[in-house]
Amino acid sequence: MHACLRIPELVAEICSHLYTDCVFPARGDLVAFAKTSSTFSSHALPLVWKSVNLMDLLRLLPEQCFTLETSQSSYDGTKVTMRPSRPLRDCDLERVLFYIASVQHLIVDARLQDATPMLAGAGSRLSESLFPVLRGLQWTHEGNNSDVELIKYFLNPHLTELRIPSASLALLTSLSTLASSDLQLKADYAFLECLRGLHRIENMTAETLDELALQRLSGLPTLRELRLEEVLISDLPVFRADKGKISFPSLQKLFFSTFFIYCPTLFLAYCCKSPLVELNVECGGRFCTTEEVQVLFHGAALGISHSTLKDFRFNNVPEANANTPLLPPRNRNNHIITSGSLRDLCCFHNLVSVYVLSGVGIDLDDDTVLDMASSWPHIERLELRSHHGTYSPRATLRCLKSFNRFCPKLTKLCMPLGASVGVLPAVLIDAAPLESLREIDVEASSLAEVYVQPVARYFAHLFPRLKMLETIVDSLKGKKEREGELPSQALVSHPHWRRVARILNLREDEEETQTNEVAVMK
Repeated sequence: MHACLRIPELVAEICSHLYTDCVFPARGDLVAFAKTSSTFSSHALPLVWKSVNLMDLLRLLPEQCFTLETSQSSYDGTKVTMRPSRPLRDCDLERVLFYIASVQHLIVDARLQDATPMLAGAGSRLSESLFPVLRGLQWTHEGNNSDVELIKYFLNPHLTELRIPSASLALLTSLSTLASSDLQLKADYAFLECLRGLHRIENMTAETLDELALQRLSGLPTLRELRLEEVLISDLPVFRADKGKISFPSLQKLFFSTFFIYCPTLFLAYCCKSPLVELNVECGGRFCTTEEVQVLFHGAALGISHSTLKDFRFNNVPEANANTPLLPPRNRNNHIITSGSLRDLCCFHNLVSVYVLSGVGIDLDDDTVLDMASSWPHIERLELRSHHGTYSPRATLRCLKSFNRFCPKLTKLCMPLGASVGVLPAVLIDAAPLESLREIDVEASSLAEVYVQPVARYFAHLFPRLKMLETIVDSLKGKKEREGELPSQALVSHPHWRRVARILNLREDEEETQTNEVAVMK
């Protein structure tokens, strides 16, 4: 072997250029050579075969064993189907079985490349332990495929990542026959059958759940990460999990992307002392009501261990289209996120990052900010954002001292403030400086010109190492089409905040100018 091929980094770079865009690459090209030459057996083969499409794997069969047919895909583009042209012999499979030993992630995509007819033809010569080191399976089938039972060849005890679209889940009822020929299950419970025997799942992405599937998942001791994308949870009774038993005992990361906030709310009802570290909920279908957000946040407080959660994210900004227009002003107050909802998060004393994005606004007051700061001594990033900056905040500059007192690790702060209230009295500057804070985003906070100097003096004392001061206008640079969505006070106040930023930057950049500027402020 050439000495260069013993360097893993170099081999990885070579392997990244191996695959071509053509549907039928010539068998004599570099791809075929790299997959069959013993020259690459030390480092390159494990890298080439670590993640592979099923058709690429089966194309190593002798050419006389199969035919490739093209047709128009109902998904998008041209579909290639691989079919057996004669019965397979043991010697035909030798090369395939050799490379299977390196496959850790397998893609079975019947939408554009369907090799399952070939796999079905070889079924009698295959075993259910066909992929000995397989860790991840992406099973992408169209709804009319009848050969989904072939998934049994990939469900080994070492599988830790499984991705199956909802169209295939309805067909997985055929798996029930693996357990008992007399067992009949409804399509609604097919997902539960898919989980049968998979006792070491660590990472799973799903697009549909039913009650039995939730019960099965909640008891898995190895499940650490769960992604529920566009998930629909229907016909579930609203109940609180047994307080005496921890559900999802190892789940650390939970990601929800859904149009309907009731889905994550129902899911959290199944949680009891779950040791989540990260919770990320994205609701992009419509503006959630105040009550809906309260129920969700309260459900998180009841279902998640108070000592483990470190990262909380909630995003409720619907995609703008004809079905989700901007809310009329008379309804905005019914959709704000209230201080009461944020107070429910105060039970998580080890939070490091909090990100809440409302499409309408967040109602903050000084007492709530004090409670949050005193409850989160480890907080590093706190972002309470309003997409349109449409709600007038009740929190004043006085509340910022709470972070100096309780949050020594805070590096980024984003929240709307009533910046023209309670600034002038000198008694406000009685807190020790917070050295860690580097970024402040004041969102759509109003600021009159007369308060520019007092606010600059206030920030200079509280946050001496501040590097960046932004408003919601800064976040829309290059997006002029959205400037009309901003409240007028944000546009009027932006130049005044820019003056504050210039003062602070001058104070930081040049020591001589710093002395003069501070003297002027005094």
